Amino acid sequence: THEFSFTQDSIRHIAIDTVTVYGVSVIRRNSTYRYTPLESRYLVSVVGESDVLRYIATLPGVSSGMEGALGYFVRGGNSGNNRIELDGVPIYGSTHLFGLFSIFHPQIVEEVEFKNGGFSASNGNFLASITRINSISPNSNQYNGSIEMSPFLLGGSINGPLASNVKFVGAARVSLLRHEYKLLKNVMNLEDDFVPWVADVYLKMELPIIEGHQISLSGYYSNDYFKFVGEDVLEMNWGNRFVSMEWKWELSPSANFLTRLYRSHYFSGQRQQSFFDNKKTGELRLLSQLDDISFSTKFMQRLKQFTLSGGVEWLNQSLNPRSEKLMASRDGFYESNENFKTDLFSGFGELRYDTGILSAAVGIRG
Repeated sequence: THEFSFTQDSIRHIAIDTVTVYGVSVIRRNSTYRYTPLESRYLVSVVGESDVLRYIATLPGVSSGMEGALGYFVRGGNSGNNRIELDGVPIYGSTHLFGLFSIFHPQIVEEVEFKNGGFSASNGNFLASITRINSISPNSNQYNGSIEMSPFLLGGSINGPLASNVKFVGAARVSLLRHEYKLLKNVMNLEDDFVPWVADVYLKMELPIIEGHQISLSGYYSNDYFKFVGEDVLEMNWGNRFVSMEWKWELSPSANFLTRLYRSHYFSGQRQQSFFDNKKTGELRLLSQLDDISFSTKFMQRLKQFTLSGGVEWLNQSLNPRSEKLMASRDGFYESNENFKTDLFSGFGELRYDTGILSAAVGIRG
């Protein structure tokens, strides 16, 4: 048996600093998750960059691919079944540096919506998930901006009024890897050369026309380029480009028309040159390109707990998978240069009932 006794002198009062606890509240309803860059900022990439896509791998039913990379798989599907959109435009190459972080500057993102089920009739043909990245609306009263620098990237953003009733938002990032490698090469006396280039640029303008009508113009560019020069030369290059115009007509607080026209281009290429005694002995080139031109218009009407929507869409798509192989030591030559074009016309309609707890929908697309 042990006896303990306490006196007034044995009690100490210790003051501690204020502790702030942050909670992340992600909206989840019927296989739909919505979150903001603020809620995902605590998940950074392996290169120290805050990333709006990295949070997806923490959601139920989603598993990540290679450790540290952004590839993810939803309920057993492959990564090609996941659609990613920026302001309604599909993005086919969504990462920098072989998947280490996404091409979306956090300062341009207002909200991310991830759906792994309950797809709308307007969503098109995909199987696993859809991720919608919605950009911020520019500030019409004052200028706001930011500058960020990490060991890999230098970037900045700005938004505010441009002219009377016209406002804009812009952001850009560029890599510092080339300068860092040149410094490392001089210090370590390296013979091989490495030329990296990573960049992305986003620009959007909003132009109110008359009351209830607004036009948005946006453009996007991203590019990754790497060149390794040693005994052989290897080059890799991929990127996205798009321009988009959107017209929103607010008929009332519960009804609107949304019309969108965009053109996008995605490419991925690789070139390898082989040398022996400073003479080229072979060369391999691979290049794939995907071009989209799309026009769509959609109507939406809310009636208490019911939402009625419908519209039409036209998509012209051109796929150009190309490979070319040249052998310097022979006359042999092989080239494949095919171009596949499709035109898709579709109409869709949907009636959705939502009580906040229960949601049900019926839709048709053809």
